[in-house]
This record gives sequence, C-alpha cells and structure tokens, in this order.
Amino acid sequence: TVEWFPQGISALTDFQPQLWPLERAIPQLKDGPMGYQDFNVDASEPGSYIHWTVGAETWPDVLRAFSDARLTSNISVGVRTKHESMLRELEAFEALLLPKPWTGQYSWMAKCLGDAEEEGSANDNTDFDANANATDATEADEADEYDGYDKYVWKGEVYRDTADFVPSMLVDTTRWFVVYAGEVGGGMFNHIDRHRTSAWQAQVSGQKRWHLCPPEQTPLMYGRGGVDVFAPDYEQTPLFLQANCFEGVVSQGDMVYYPGQWWHATQNIGAVEVPSLSLSSLIVDQGNFRDVRDAFEHDCSDVTDSKFHGLLCSRLPRCFGLWEGQFGNAVS
Repeated sequence: TVEWFPQGISALTDFQPQLWPLERAIPQLKDGPMGYQDFNVDASEPGSYIHWTVGAETWPDVLRAFSDARLTSNISVGVRTKHESMLRELEAFEALLLPKPWTGQYSWMAKCLGDAEEEGSANDNTDFDANANATDATEADEADEYDGYDKYVWKGEVYRDTADFVPSMLVDTTRWFVVYAGEVGGGMFNHIDRHRTSAWQAQVSGQKRWHLCPPEQTPLMYGRGGVDVFAPDYEQTPLFLQANCFEGVVSQGDMVYYPGQWWHATQNIGAVEVPSLSLSSLIVDQGNFRDVRDAFEHDCSDVTDSKFHGLLCSRLPRCFGLWEGQFGNAVS
C-alpha cells in the first residue's frame, strides 16, 4: 500500500493521502484525471504525488532496479527467504552505491532490534514506559502451538518475533526507506523530519527543486508548512525575508543530503511528460544520534500521538547504547 496524494502536498492542509495498492496508484499518476472520479477532488489540479514506504525486505530490490546493471550484476540475490541473506545483499548494494557515512542503516536496526534473547538486560535502564502507546505489544493467542517465537499483534495481524520483525516495524513506522513519484507541480511543504534524522535522496528521473534551511533559521520559518518557500507571501510572513537558506535543482543522477533538523521543501519541475522519481533513506549519524534518541523516547512515552509499538520501544534502548558506542567519542 502507498500513500497517494491526488492533488499533491504543497501545503500542510493537503496532507490527506488516499491509501492504494502500488499497482493501482501508478496508473493514476500516469493517466492524469482518468480515474479521479473515485475522489471528491478537482481533477484539474496538477501535482499528483505518490509516497511508497518500502519494506526492508524489498529495499535491495528497489536499489537494484534503479541502479546501473553494469555495476550491480555481480551482487548475488541469495536465498531471499533468509533475513541474513537479505542483509548481506543490502550491505553490498550500499557499499557500491553510497558514501560510507550513509550506509548501514538497516544493519544497526538488525543488530539492536532483531535479537529477542537480550531483551531483559536491555530494558533495565529504560526510563520511559515501553507499553505507553496506542498499539501495545500484546502477545497473540497463547493457545497456538509454540514454534520457538513469541507472537505479537501489530496493525491488527499476528506476527512472530523473528529476526526481521522489530527492525521492519521501525522501517515501516518511520518511513525509513521511501520512493517518491510525482507529476510536475507536486512536492512537499516546508518542514523538518519528525525524528530529527538526516536523509539522502537520489533523483532517478525528472527534476526536483529543493529549498533547504539550517536549524538556526527556525525562528523565521513560521512552523511546519507555515511558508510557501517557492512563492512566499511576505506580507503574511515578513520574517522569512531575513532567512538565509539554500535553493537548487536536481536532475537524473543527482543526490541531495540534508542533516538532522534542517528545514526542507521540494517541488517537481521540468517536462510535463517526465514524472519525478526519487529514492530516499533516513540516516542516524554522529551529528544527530542523540536528537534521534530523544525523539524516539518522546514517541514511546506519548500515549496520544505515538505509532510506536511497545515491543519496539522496549528494544530501542539497545540502539541508543549502540549509537553512543559508535558515535559518542566523536562528539564528546
């Protein structure tokens, strides 16, 4: 299932996605107004946009599909039913395609979230209520035959606590890996990412206009979606005139990186017949790992607005310790 925005999301009030299967949303993007009759929208509005949150098990396939086959042909698919094989394949793609500081995101998730055996010792220092969120880590039907894995309910379905279960939960909940596809005129309003992560985005086709502002410009931003940065109304947002930001255009083959807590907005531009297509991944790094930790802890303690599962929250402290060991000395 993908989030499809028939009229784009250039403003905060536009964030009303339709949840559709990918195979149904893509034809809507290609055919324009045809098919819009399902929705109470003005079909003449441009900017249709698709957000596809890619599962961890599918992310290597996406990287392969949009990479030069001459570079990736020697990377073995392996036995895809095994989590370890998928992890090795993903690490091979990252080593080939990405700068080293951007790699290893799913690797740390697998290391600190995927092993249930260490959970007891990991939770000893937890200073938030791991079960205080909207989707408790409820054990599933205890009458089922025990196969060596605990079972939990997530999104209304029963899952076994296998090596990939909790890491995949984090990927899905945070939209860690995403494919963006959209018409000219589509894009995203000005915002900072919820969990203070950094991110990279690779432009596969079409063109995209970017607007980036560092954290110290926050007092001039008027909050999330408060300014249309590509057509600002200075009478309504006069402080934005003082903002010291960056703007540029990326085309096929270009990549963008922005650090944690940077404001960013995008707008698809270029030829109408060429949709914008891009791949993106969030990043935890030495510049943001403590901010990400604080944001995750907030989500795990917020019973009114958190989508974090209690089981995920119970294991995240192991990740915090892993990040501190990896990055802590560099920022002390």
